[in-house]
Amino acid sequence: MKIYRQPFYKTYMMVILVASIITFVLVSPVLVEHFNMALSNGVDIDYLIKTFIFVFVPCLIVITFIIVYTSFYVVVSNSGIDIINGIIPFIRKGYLYKDIMRVEIGNKGGLSNYIRVIKSNKTKSLPFVICLVSKEDCMSILNDMTSYGIDIEINGQLK
Repeated sequence: MKIYRQPFYKTYMMVILVASIITFVLVSPVLVEHFNMALSNGVDIDYLIKTFIFVFVPCLIVITFIIVYTSFYVVVSNSGIDIINGIIPFIRKGYLYKDIMRVEIGNKGGLSNYIRVIKSNKTKSLPFVICLVSKEDCMSILNDMTSYGIDIEINGQLK
């Protein structure tokens, strides 16, 4: 079993996380100032809290979704491949070699590569963003899957 994963701190997701924290720190004083100004003008506190929740919670959910969705790595074993999330490890998808017809791997202009498995019944998986896998490891994954007789399709240029 080969695990293709580079350390988490080498990915751009940490940049997204740090940027969102910095943005929150910079925007917080403005929000507090407007909150205090609205309180001094007689606006009901329940209205302000509800407004803050309807703005802050969706932003937090979107940032969390982006970070979790782009954190997959690949484990190649003798029986198949597993695509596992690096942040929440119980989010995983396993494919047996006998069920795989073709594997797409590539990059469509973004910062990270993706992998998509096409099963023998012509169903496509979601494209898993494998930013926790380096370019050299992507080539090793391709070589390993080719040795097991899997057709590989490379879209774009691997980064």
